[in-house]
Amino acid sequence: MDVSLDKNKREAIIVGTTGAGNIGEVYVYAPATTGMAWKAQLIGADYNVLAVAFSPTFTNDEGIFAVSVNATTPRTRVSASFGNTQDGGGWGDSVGHATLRGTVVGTANANATATRARIAFPDDFNVDSLGSNFAFVGTVADVIVTEPTGAAAGGDLYKIVFQPTLSVPSRRAPTSILSMSAAMPPLPASSSAPTCGRPQ
Repeated sequence: MDVSLDKNKREAIIVGTTGAGNIGEVYVYAPATTGMAWKAQLIGADYNVLAVAFSPTFTNDEGIFAVSVNATTPRTRVSASFGNTQDGGGWGDSVGHATLRGTVVGTANANATATRARIAFPDDFNVDSLGSNFAFVGTVADVIVTEPTGAAAGGDLYKIVFQPTLSVPSRRAPTSILSMSAAMPPLPASSSAPTCGRPQ
């Protein structure tokens, strides 16, 4: 669940659901676009939703984000939709989906199947920027995998760079992420985006 202000500065709420048989959905209540009702955002068949978030600039870009899992495939993906809360849908249209991978180089690199997730954005998030068009996604998975380094991993931390065709996840840490926050000072125009190191 997340809360924000819509373009008319009224409270907006987003929630994600799960259900038996992967029948989850994302619902948005944003009076400027959905009226005084909840609107299904049509995340797609066979997906359960683990985390949702409004874009930090939702008032202007009407962006929503979701981490969803398809246990049949198995596949965990991060998706975004901009400007579609009135009718739902639009996932992957302007910003491509990111599929999360669960293992490191040298192993099978199988799709990650998360059971819980969190999304965090930098303070200067801008999906149209080349330096701040990213978010961090932390996951928890019930299946514990032994990494080649010997570490036991039941989740991961990913940096997701949002791009028009296919968003790119980079794996940061083989550990379960239960809570997180992203905070950093704005970057000078000539600087590149910082990366996140392994949590201590």
